[in-house]
Amino acid sequence: MEATDDDKGEIYDVSTLNGRIIGTQYATFAQMDDWNAGVRWKRALDELIERGFVEDKNRGPDGPGSPFLVTEDGRWAADYLREVRPSRDARR
Repeated sequence: MEATDDDKGEIYDVSTLNGRIIGTQYATFAQMDDWNAGVRWKRALDELIERGFVEDKNRGPDGPGSPFLVTEDGRWAADYLREVRPSRDARR
């Protein structure tokens, strides 16, 4: 849902020898110093792609690229979840 807060709807996945960084313009979910988080967030990104909520606009001969973009279905799903789930601020 974080990626839909950005007009571009971008999710970045950057892999280095030291680990992986997955995030959006406003939030970082996996950082290089936490290998386990990188694995979990990569799995989550792959599931979003599989379900059609995110797509890889930069797929090249070497495989997937970055950034990934939220699809129309992904934006719809995020909007729906915002309606049915109270925000963290509202629960406080």
